[in-house]
Amino acid sequence: MSTQGIVHVVDDDPAIRKALTASLEVRDIEVENYESAEEFLNSYQDNQIGCLVLDIRMPGINGLELQKILAEKSHNIPIIFVTGHGDVPMSVQALKNGAIDFLEKPYRQEVLQERIEQALAQSKIIRQNTAAEDSCNERFNRLSPREKQVMAMLITDHANASNKKIAEALNISPRTVEDHRAKIMLKMQVNPLHELIIMTNKCKLCTT
Repeated sequence: MSTQGIVHVVDDDPAIRKALTASLEVRDIEVENYESAEEFLNSYQDNQIGCLVLDIRMPGINGLELQKILAEKSHNIPIIFVTGHGDVPMSVQALKNGAIDFLEKPYRQEVLQERIEQALAQSKIIRQNTAAEDSCNERFNRLSPREKQVMAMLITDHANASNKKIAEALNISPRTVEDHRAKIMLKMQVNPLHELIIMTNKCKLCTT
């Protein structure tokens, strides 16, 4: 896996793919190119830093359709559209759906390079956030059902979530609640309580 990231070029014009690949590789950027959206979908793995330089008009699945498919699959790869057949509605739709930019051919190489750097930086942040969320969920899944119940009460009513009140609600002893709280903090690798609340919100943990 490239530490800088991979630029995925999808364009049905082989000359454009060749020229863009050469211009990026000379800057030591790893490139993978595809002649169709279908070919890209068949090989893309959403586990690496990368961005997509995407033509908008192609046989089969077009660029806007590919953008929609990737969103439906929760693939958060930053997209830069490049096209020789763009129009205002297309560009508005692409940008509204989260594209980094919509460049018309012929575009200035330095502008595309700047957008690619921006997209790779965004992808890096996405991957870091995803890794953090995966780690949070992994720790949360180690909790017992009872510990998840206690944690839910701590999160939803933390201002009033005394051991005694939680014990009464769950029909267990305050000492047992105290033991559960200690195990929750240990397994979730947080302390004090406000760190657990921040983690729950940041990682969107489902405690209900």
